[in-house]
Amino acid sequence: MSLGVTHEARRMLALAADRSVESRAQLAKTMVCVSIESARTLSAGEQSMMSDILCRLIATVEHEIRHELARELSKAPDVLPGVVNLLANDEIEIARPILEHSGILDDPMLVEIAQRRSDEHRLAIAARARIEEPVTDALIEHGGDDVIAAVISNHGAAISREAMELVVAESRRVDAWRRPLLDRADLPPGLAYQMYWWVSAALRRRILTDFEIDEQTLDNAMARAARTALPVVDEKSTEGKALALARRMRQVGALTDDFILQALRQQKIPLFVAAFAERAGISYELAWRAINHNGFESLIILAKAAGMVRNIVSYVVLILASARVNDGVLKLNILERILTTFDRLKLDHCKRVLAYWQQSPELREAIHRIETGQRPVPVGGRSRLRLAR
Repeated sequence: MSLGVTHEARRMLALAADRSVESRAQLAKTMVCVSIESARTLSAGEQSMMSDILCRLIATVEHEIRHELARELSKAPDVLPGVVNLLANDEIEIARPILEHSGILDDPMLVEIAQRRSDEHRLAIAARARIEEPVTDALIEHGGDDVIAAVISNHGAAISREAMELVVAESRRVDAWRRPLLDRADLPPGLAYQMYWWVSAALRRRILTDFEIDEQTLDNAMARAARTALPVVDEKSTEGKALALARRMRQVGALTDDFILQALRQQKIPLFVAAFAERAGISYELAWRAINHNGFESLIILAKAAGMVRNIVSYVVLILASARVNDGVLKLNILERILTTFDRLKLDHCKRVLAYWQQSPELREAIHRIETGQRPVPVGGRSRLRLAR
């Protein structure tokens, strides 16, 4: 189409000559309709002229008209990018349809809006069907908790590894992020097992059954662990003496399930923990954390990896549950749940999980911070508000 002497051209000229608010609004709507309907036939110069005029007009029309224009342009492909960007930066009621649906907004435009505008604008961007990593990085860096929850709940949002690490670390603080994170197909198993230490029992069981620690994840953890020494137990301490005894018992073939159970029954807790550690081939520190961890899922991993039989594990769980809860029915429910988990978990999986926990310095740091009541620090020590570029 050429903007010559046509019916629409004459109509737009007449509207432009009338400086009333109503005429300006009608002119803006007409120009948008012409741009959308004739997008393929308008020359680049004509499109640029229409965009310039509309950008000036939009500043003079009422809220309802801008809202109507935004709704129309949110559904239109490849027309008036300057106008679309202008409306995307308007107040949220006007900007929302464009931020949620417009395909004209490219990543640099979306990043700029995420950096400069409100959380309401960021929430609208987070609702897009597809979001690329530069945009999600900006949303996570500049958005509040609700924005981040919306991003991680959107399975069409691509999240960089660094951003994922930061959000996982902060999920210790924000309970609402935990389930959406575990629902994501792109959550690395290593990060899921970092979350393991602060999620609910139900989510811990889900991590155990849904996330496999593969050899590459374990190899990476072992490579990082080479730079971080494991804590050493003083041989003269009670724990050190218990470890020495457990080691001797293993050497003579006497570190049996019954031995572990009797140590617990006799309330020889350091020996009980040391026996578990020696059987599973892990540090005393990790065995202690697993046994004392809220719930019993960590104990089950430890027992399974140590090769303990089911009936001995049930006695151990009942004794420990008796020390934690008074309700007999609740203790039986705990036992049933834990034994179900025990039956479902595979021996090699439990061994890989324990090896990962043993080797991952980031995980040890996360657990230490939980135990000391500190905020978790993401890998590299960065704040959530400082994503590297």
